[in-house]
Amino acid sequence: MDSTAFALSIGGPAMGAARASSFTARRPAQWRSAGQRAHLRARTPAPRMAVKTVEEKDFDAEVLKSDVPVLVDFYAVWCGPCKLVAPLMDLVANEYDGKLKVVKVDTEKAPSFVKKYKIQGLPTLTVFKDGEVLKDNEGAIGKSELMAMLTTTLPELKE
Repeated sequence: MDSTAFALSIGGPAMGAARASSFTARRPAQWRSAGQRAHLRARTPAPRMAVKTVEEKDFDAEVLKSDVPVLVDFYAVWCGPCKLVAPLMDLVANEYDGKLKVVKVDTEKAPSFVKKYKIQGLPTLTVFKDGEVLKDNEGAIGKSELMAMLTTTLPELKE
């Protein structure tokens, strides 16, 4: 089947040449030339660090006894604002790799933390250092607010 027949089969006769050419740009990788594949690889971002989900049994070792400060995202799977904050957690984990550990705690699986850390709303972002709570923020926040909260609470991150 040639490209015209294929374009007509998906878009019908009204599909113009511009639409057909935009389709060819999204061809599967094995149909692209080596130059096109190299260009796409160059634009691919570096792999991101995954934010670790910590369970109740690992909380002491991962957070309270950590050598570096820890940002904990207390969240729930059903929480919409928690899903908005999740990409920021990945960003912070990459930005401060080695200086700050970023973890998530599902409050549905660890309900004792809700009472212990006085969590009244989700998401709650809490900064721990040497086993102590330094700062917490309830509700979704943007990148600039999160970065400001971290750098004011942990001045060593400014370096």
